[in-house]
Amino acid sequence: MRFISHQKRRYHGFTLIESLIALAVLAVTCSIAFPNFQKAHQATLIANESAALSSLFQLAQSRAVEESRSYVVSLVSEGGIDCIVAKAKVSSTVRASAQQPSTHACHQTQALMVRLDKQVTLKKQVKEEWQLQPDGDLFTIDFRTQRPNLNLTLGLMAKKRQQPDYVVQVRQYLGFSHCKKNKDNTMCHTEGENDASS
Repeated sequence: MRFISHQKRRYHGFTLIESLIALAVLAVTCSIAFPNFQKAHQATLIANESAALSSLFQLAQSRAVEESRSYVVSLVSEGGIDCIVAKAKVSSTVRASAQQPSTHACHQTQALMVRLDKQVTLKKQVKEEWQLQPDGDLFTIDFRTQRPNLNLTLGLMAKKRQQPDYVVQVRQYLGFSHCKKNKDNTMCHTEGENDASS
C-alpha cells in the first residue's frame, strides 16, 4: 500500500505585502534624498556658470588687446534662452543697428558666448538691492586701457531666490573675479579688492 505525502509546497519569492513594504521604504528614501541631490546639482550649476562668465570676460579682454579693438559684452534673450555674448565693437562707419548682437546670438558658435541655464537667474546689484538684468549691453572693454569701462556686480542665483549664490565682479582697475557669496549677506572679497574704488 502506498502512502501519499501531503506536505505543503514552499514557494520562494516575495509576497505582495513584502513588495509593497519595500516600495514604501524606497519611496520615503527617495523623497528625502532627491531634494538634497537637486540642491547640490543646482549649487554646482551656478558655481560653474559664474566661473564661465568670469572666464568669458577675461577672454574678451585678451581678445580686445590682441586685436586692438574694443569688445562689447551683452546679455541677449531669445526663445527662452539667455546668453552673454562678447563681440568686437563695430566701427562708427557701420550703421548703428549692426552693433547690436544678431537675433540668433544664442544659437551661433562663432562669437564668444556663455549660455545661462534655465534654472539660473542673472541680476545686477544696484545700491543694496538686486535687480533683474535687462537685455542689452553690460559693459565695454577698451583695448587702450585694457579694462572694462564701468564697475558692475552681477549675481547668479536659482530661480525665485532674492539673494545670489555666486557673484561675478567687473572692476575698472582689477578686471574680473567670481566668488561664492558669504552667508552673512556681505559681499565676498578677492585679493586687492579693498584697495579699489567701488
